[in-house]
Amino acid sequence: MNTKRSINDRTKRGTTLTEVVIALSVIAFSVPLILGATGGAHQSRQDAEADTRAIWIVGDVKRRVINKWSTDTQRSDVEETLIFPSSATPKNTIKMFYDKQGSLIEHDHEKGVYLVTVEASPYVRTHYYSDISPLARVIIKIQQPAKSSSDRQKKLTYQFVSNRYGF
Repeated sequence: MNTKRSINDRTKRGTTLTEVVIALSVIAFSVPLILGATGGAHQSRQDAEADTRAIWIVGDVKRRVINKWSTDTQRSDVEETLIFPSSATPKNTIKMFYDKQGSLIEHDHEKGVYLVTVEASPYVRTHYYSDISPLARVIIKIQQPAKSSSDRQKKLTYQFVSNRYGF
């Protein structure tokens, strides 16, 4: 019986100080790495959401510009209107603000998260000789966040060529 008891004592032994120190050092090393990775994933998700909203805003701005150009009698959703350019008119620019959800802000620019600058200029093809261009080059620039300094803003630029009716 004495030998049986000594075998059970050896299998039920506790952990040594060395094992405890190794386990704690592994945990101390891995926890900051895991937390850092999740923090980076959170920032990456926010950047992806902001870029997706910027694409939606571009679509909204394009729709607003083409709708205004196609019917001159239609009231614009913004105070300034972007006129359809011709060679007689210089490049014109308007600025719009959008909130965090991607909705146009008409009056309260303090809540603006996205600053959208829209420029339109005549687009004349090289083989097209006329004073009046049936096409316009539209450049949409989105800066986000709108109230940050220039070096801290993320800037995206989109451009398209369109006629007055969006074809």
